[in-house]
Amino acid sequence: MEKSNSATTMPRYLKTGLRILVAVLLTIFLVWLLRDWISLNRIRTDIIDAHFGLIGAGFLFYIVSYWLRAKRWQVFDIHDQMSLPNLFAITSIHTLVNNILPARTGELAYPYFQKKYKMYLCINPLHQLLS
Repeated sequence: MEKSNSATTMPRYLKTGLRILVAVLLTIFLVWLLRDWISLNRIRTDIIDAHFGLIGAGFLFYIVSYWLRAKRWQVFDIHDQMSLPNLFAITSIHTLVNNILPARTGELAYPYFQKKYKMYLCINPLHQLLS
């Protein structure tokens, strides 16, 4: 006779709501913690004085560089061609995680997400990462 696990597992919408709540509470806590260093008047004047043409050019350069990185990964993908939008997403997440986590442990994000998007074994993405 099988036991029901419904009493111990949360519904999906509650998990998502809980994650959002934790993220919002963490953000509020960090802003409260850093309130002495954050000047709302300084932020307002910086936004007003910002040169949006330079910000736009920087953002465009950023997107193009990530697109070229994704294109490079597409060249290394010798077995099956993964779509460029998927590789762009993987490259963006990989770089973000690599910059956030210490000791370059974020390098493991690339094989993880490539396996998730394409159902590869981890051997091929690890080989690509090391080459």
